[in-house]
Amino acid sequence: MKYRYLGPERLKVSAIGYGCPPFQGKLSDADEKQAIAVLHRAIDIGMDFIDTADHNNGNNEELLAKILKQRRSEIVLTSKFGNLRGQPWAAGREVEGKPDYVAWACDNSLRRLQTDYIDLYYLHRVDAKVPI
Repeated sequence: MKYRYLGPERLKVSAIGYGCPPFQGKLSDADEKQAIAVLHRAIDIGMDFIDTADHNNGNNEELLAKILKQRRSEIVLTSKFGNLRGQPWAAGREVEGKPDYVAWACDNSLRRLQTDYIDLYYLHRVDAKVPI
């Protein structure tokens, strides 16, 4: 596996990452078992850059938590926040990048992921109402 370095801290990550959108929605037991097997295989071959997000009520984070319990030290965990599309409580807003929301969203992701840190946490969509 080839690796790359991100940012001034030179976070080392596999050049090929694994995004978790396939885990969205309610999965059958068989589909969940297959998703977990795919993640284990990706890590086995050196793919350590695992990306998820809090959208769709965070169920993909909950599934990923099952892998993290066993293999957290082998993963560079990244997650995104701020994509509100489809959230019933969002009242027509599509993105949210306010600082107080960031802290709230991160706390909820950490709870769903059942871990105490996320290696790279970033805004899913730019919020034009919040200055960068």
